[in-house]
Amino acid sequence: MKIALCDDDEKELSNIRSLLDSYQKTHNIPFTYQEYHSSCELALRASKERFDIYLLDILMPHMTGMQLAREIRTFDHAADIIFLTTSSDFAVESYTVKATNYLMKPVSSNAFFAAMDDILRVKTQEQGHFLVLKAGLAYIKFPCPN
Repeated sequence: MKIALCDDDEKELSNIRSLLDSYQKTHNIPFTYQEYHSSCELALRASKERFDIYLLDILMPHMTGMQLAREIRTFDHAADIIFLTTSSDFAVESYTVKATNYLMKPVSSNAFFAAMDDILRVKTQEQGHFLVLKAGLAYIKFPCPN
């Protein structure tokens, strides 16, 4: 499993990095994560490389996390998106990009672990039951009969 983490604040990146490392140790779940300091940097990378989960700050210069999520959804409908933000202003809008969760900063380990548990529970249930195909730049997930 591959995770993209995007925040323009180094302190916040460090906090989420610590949460990811702690989650990985306590749950013994293998994954890798890639850090991005700007939404534009991640937007360029995400169009070429598939991630299973995106952890996105919303309030960033040049391109907000919400704009980045809209861009991601143009080519990847299967990935989970978790917004990590100091503002509740975009919570309702997060439904328009099919966000999996919306966590307020500072993100607690309990909230983060619960969000990750929800994602992994669904991914485990879906394992072997869906087919993900790449069509051009888009990824499409098809349910498979049992």
